Amino acid sequence: MIIANINHGNSSLRSAVHPPLGLISTKVELECQDITQRMESCIEHNYFYNESLMCIFWTLKGNINCKIELVKGWLNRIDNSRQIAKLLEGMIDGKVISNSLISDEFSLIQRYLFCRLLDPELDKDFDEDAIDSLVMDAHFIWSRAENHPLLGSEIFFRQGKLKNS
Repeated sequence: MIIANINHGNSSLRSAVHPPLGLISTKVELECQDITQRMESCIEHNYFYNESLMCIFWTLKGNINCKIELVKGWLNRIDNSRQIAKLLEGMIDGKVISNSLISDEFSLIQRYLFCRLLDPELDKDFDEDAIDSLVMDAHFIWSRAENHPLLGSEIFFRQGKLKNS
C-alpha cells in the first residue's frame, strides 16, 4: 500500500507515505521494479517531496553502482526541470540531499516512543511475561534508532557509504 502511493497525484498523500516507507526502506530491494518505476514517475512529473523520495532511494537494499546508473538513466531519459536535474546530478556527485520531511517525522516518533517506554506507568499496563526484556532496554532502542540511515536531516553519498548528518 505504501509503495503503491509514492507517486500518487496528491502531494499530501505522498508526503504521508514517505516516513513509513523510510522505516522499511533498508529492507526493500532496489530490484523491485514497482518502486523504481514509481520513483521515476515522481521525477518525471516533478512532484513535491522528490528530495525525501531520493533519500529513501539511497537507502534501498542494493548495489551503489546500480543506484548511480539508475539515477544517470533518469537524468538522461526524462525531460527534467532544472531543479530535478540539479537534484539528480547532486546525487551522482555525492552532494547533500535534504531529508527534513522524514527526519522530522522520525524525530517525533522517536520522542513519543522514548517517553512512552520510559514511563514508569507502562509496567502497570502490561503483563510482565508479555514484554520481551529488550523492548524496555532504552540503550538497545537508542542504538537501533541511531543506526537508521534516514534519521539525519541531510543525506549524502560518499565513498560507497550512505551517511547522514
